[in-house]
Amino acid sequence: MKTYFFTLLIITLSLGAFAQKKLLIYNFSSYNVNVGLIQTKHTTNAYPNVNASPSILIPALGGSFELYTGHTTRFPFNAPDPLALPPYLIPTWGVQTAATTYITMSANLAALGYGPDQVFHFIKYDDGSGSGNLGTSPMGTSPVVLTDTTGYYDEFLTGGVIEYTLVIVDN
Repeated sequence: MKTYFFTLLIITLSLGAFAQKKLLIYNFSSYNVNVGLIQTKHTTNAYPNVNASPSILIPALGGSFELYTGHTTRFPFNAPDPLALPPYLIPTWGVQTAATTYITMSANLAALGYGPDQVFHFIKYDDGSGSGNLGTSPMGTSPVVLTDTTGYYDEFLTGGVIEYTLVIVDN
């Protein structure tokens, strides 16, 4: 019975690592928010970390940003949000493969080479009066309380899709 339980647990955990991934950022605050950094991390190892500095403006009172491919098990490095104004595509990502090794590559190459083993780590956002890293520790925290806004991070598994959800609201 124990063998069955542990086998089921291992399968569940490994499917979670390779499930479809979706990054959702919602801004319900009264302030425009700028996302200046998105970073992922490896599911189990210290490296590689993949990041981008896109400068994405998410408008106040219901603006949103989404990265989602819908048909792959990779982190959506090359997934534009067709509903965003303007539609965002993050063309270049940086990959840190060791403490002193950093290379840049296209979103497609990042998705093919690193996407399956990457999970969301944190974003750096700015609300005009302050900035913070919202996500998982050690680089990010949740909640992030700034002067005007508070950001919350959570992760949901809906069907076969892992949804990394960040919500920013007024204080």
